[in-house]
Amino acid sequence: ITDLAMTAKDEMEFAEESRNSVYYNEEKKAAHEAVDEMTSAYNSLLGRLGEKDRASVEMSIGMKIKEIQTTYDIMTQNDLE
Repeated sequence: ITDLAMTAKDEMEFAEESRNSVYYNEEKKAAHEAVDEMTSAYNSLLGRLGEKDRASVEMSIGMKIKEIQTTYDIMTQNDLE
């Protein structure tokens, strides 16, 4: 999941760097796919864990996952303005 989070973050940076260029939509799509893959893997992991382990994982990487999701949401929100 850590690797997926790093990939999602990288893809979002690539998208931001290409904003206002012909590559932006393609980069934004790649970022969306990476964030979705990361979120799916994280939720799948949480679903397989017991309550104690789930709480530990949420404390260790949950905030980073939420941060990446929020950053992506802000990026797409900026497209609407």
